[in-house]
Amino acid sequence: MVKMTYKELVDKISEKINMPKTHVKTCLDAAGEEILAVLEMKGKVPLANLGTFTYKAFSSRVCINPKTREKLTVPARGGCGFKSSTSTEATLKTVK
Repeated sequence: MVKMTYKELVDKISEKINMPKTHVKTCLDAAGEEILAVLEMKGKVPLANLGTFTYKAFSSRVCINPKTREKLTVPARGGCGFKSSTSTEATLKTVK
């Protein structure tokens, strides 16, 4: 499995578009902040040829502690969902 760190991503983008690393880092940080701002408003953010980030609501539920058999209530919370685009899906299907 290949992993890419944030720094490596900044380096690759910087090389590809011939822009200083500090500018690329600023752009990535701003994009991340804007995506989070939209998700906080329970919206969705479609990114062409990549996919769509969406807000997902999880309702509260009751669970049982397996050790003590005590019933616990897990509070409602929000989360982030991601659905990849058809072009991303098609690209990933060719990966072996």
